[in-house]
Amino acid sequence: MKIGEKIKRVRLHRHMKQRELGELVGFTDGAANRIAQYESGFRVPKEDMVKKIAAALNVAECALLEPDTGNLEGIMETLFWLDEDMPDVLRCSLTMPFDKIQAEADSNIVPIIHTNARTSPFNAQPTMLWSENDLLNCLFNTYAVMQYRYHTGKITHEKYFEWKLQWSFGSTITHSSPLPKDIDALLQNSNED
Repeated sequence: MKIGEKIKRVRLHRHMKQRELGELVGFTDGAANRIAQYESGFRVPKEDMVKKIAAALNVAECALLEPDTGNLEGIMETLFWLDEDMPDVLRCSLTMPFDKIQAEADSNIVPIIHTNARTSPFNAQPTMLWSENDLLNCLFNTYAVMQYRYHTGKITHEKYFEWKLQWSFGSTITHSSPLPKDIDALLQNSNED
């Protein structure tokens, strides 16, 4: 998704008019016109303007930028915007842990994956995506919890979208944070607002 489309989505989420946003970032004459040009892709805001727009919209700057999929933050931002662009196309699901050592020792063992998914697409076993990076898996788990809370009605779409807009790598985990050992612990922690 292009930066202009993101600006428009966030602006509408904030119930702001183009003129209001333009004035907040310092445009006086033609404030609405300049924001409309950004949103339509006719103009692309420069780096300093992106910072001003992000501040005016109260979002992390990375939420507006084209994601760099070469880092964990960029991967998560890509998933968040994909989720907004095509809701329910990509669903995260928490799984029950299985004994990795036993599975590696006996290649005939196929782990059974129990998920919190409501449906199975095309009446087939869903494919699981994971990473060899424990930190990325922890980020996926946090995302799965928030997605689960949204799809089960525990939070509104507005709160879910707001969480994605405010998300930052540091808000999810710190280097001293332990990885959750089970789904119940992760869900328990997610109820803390």
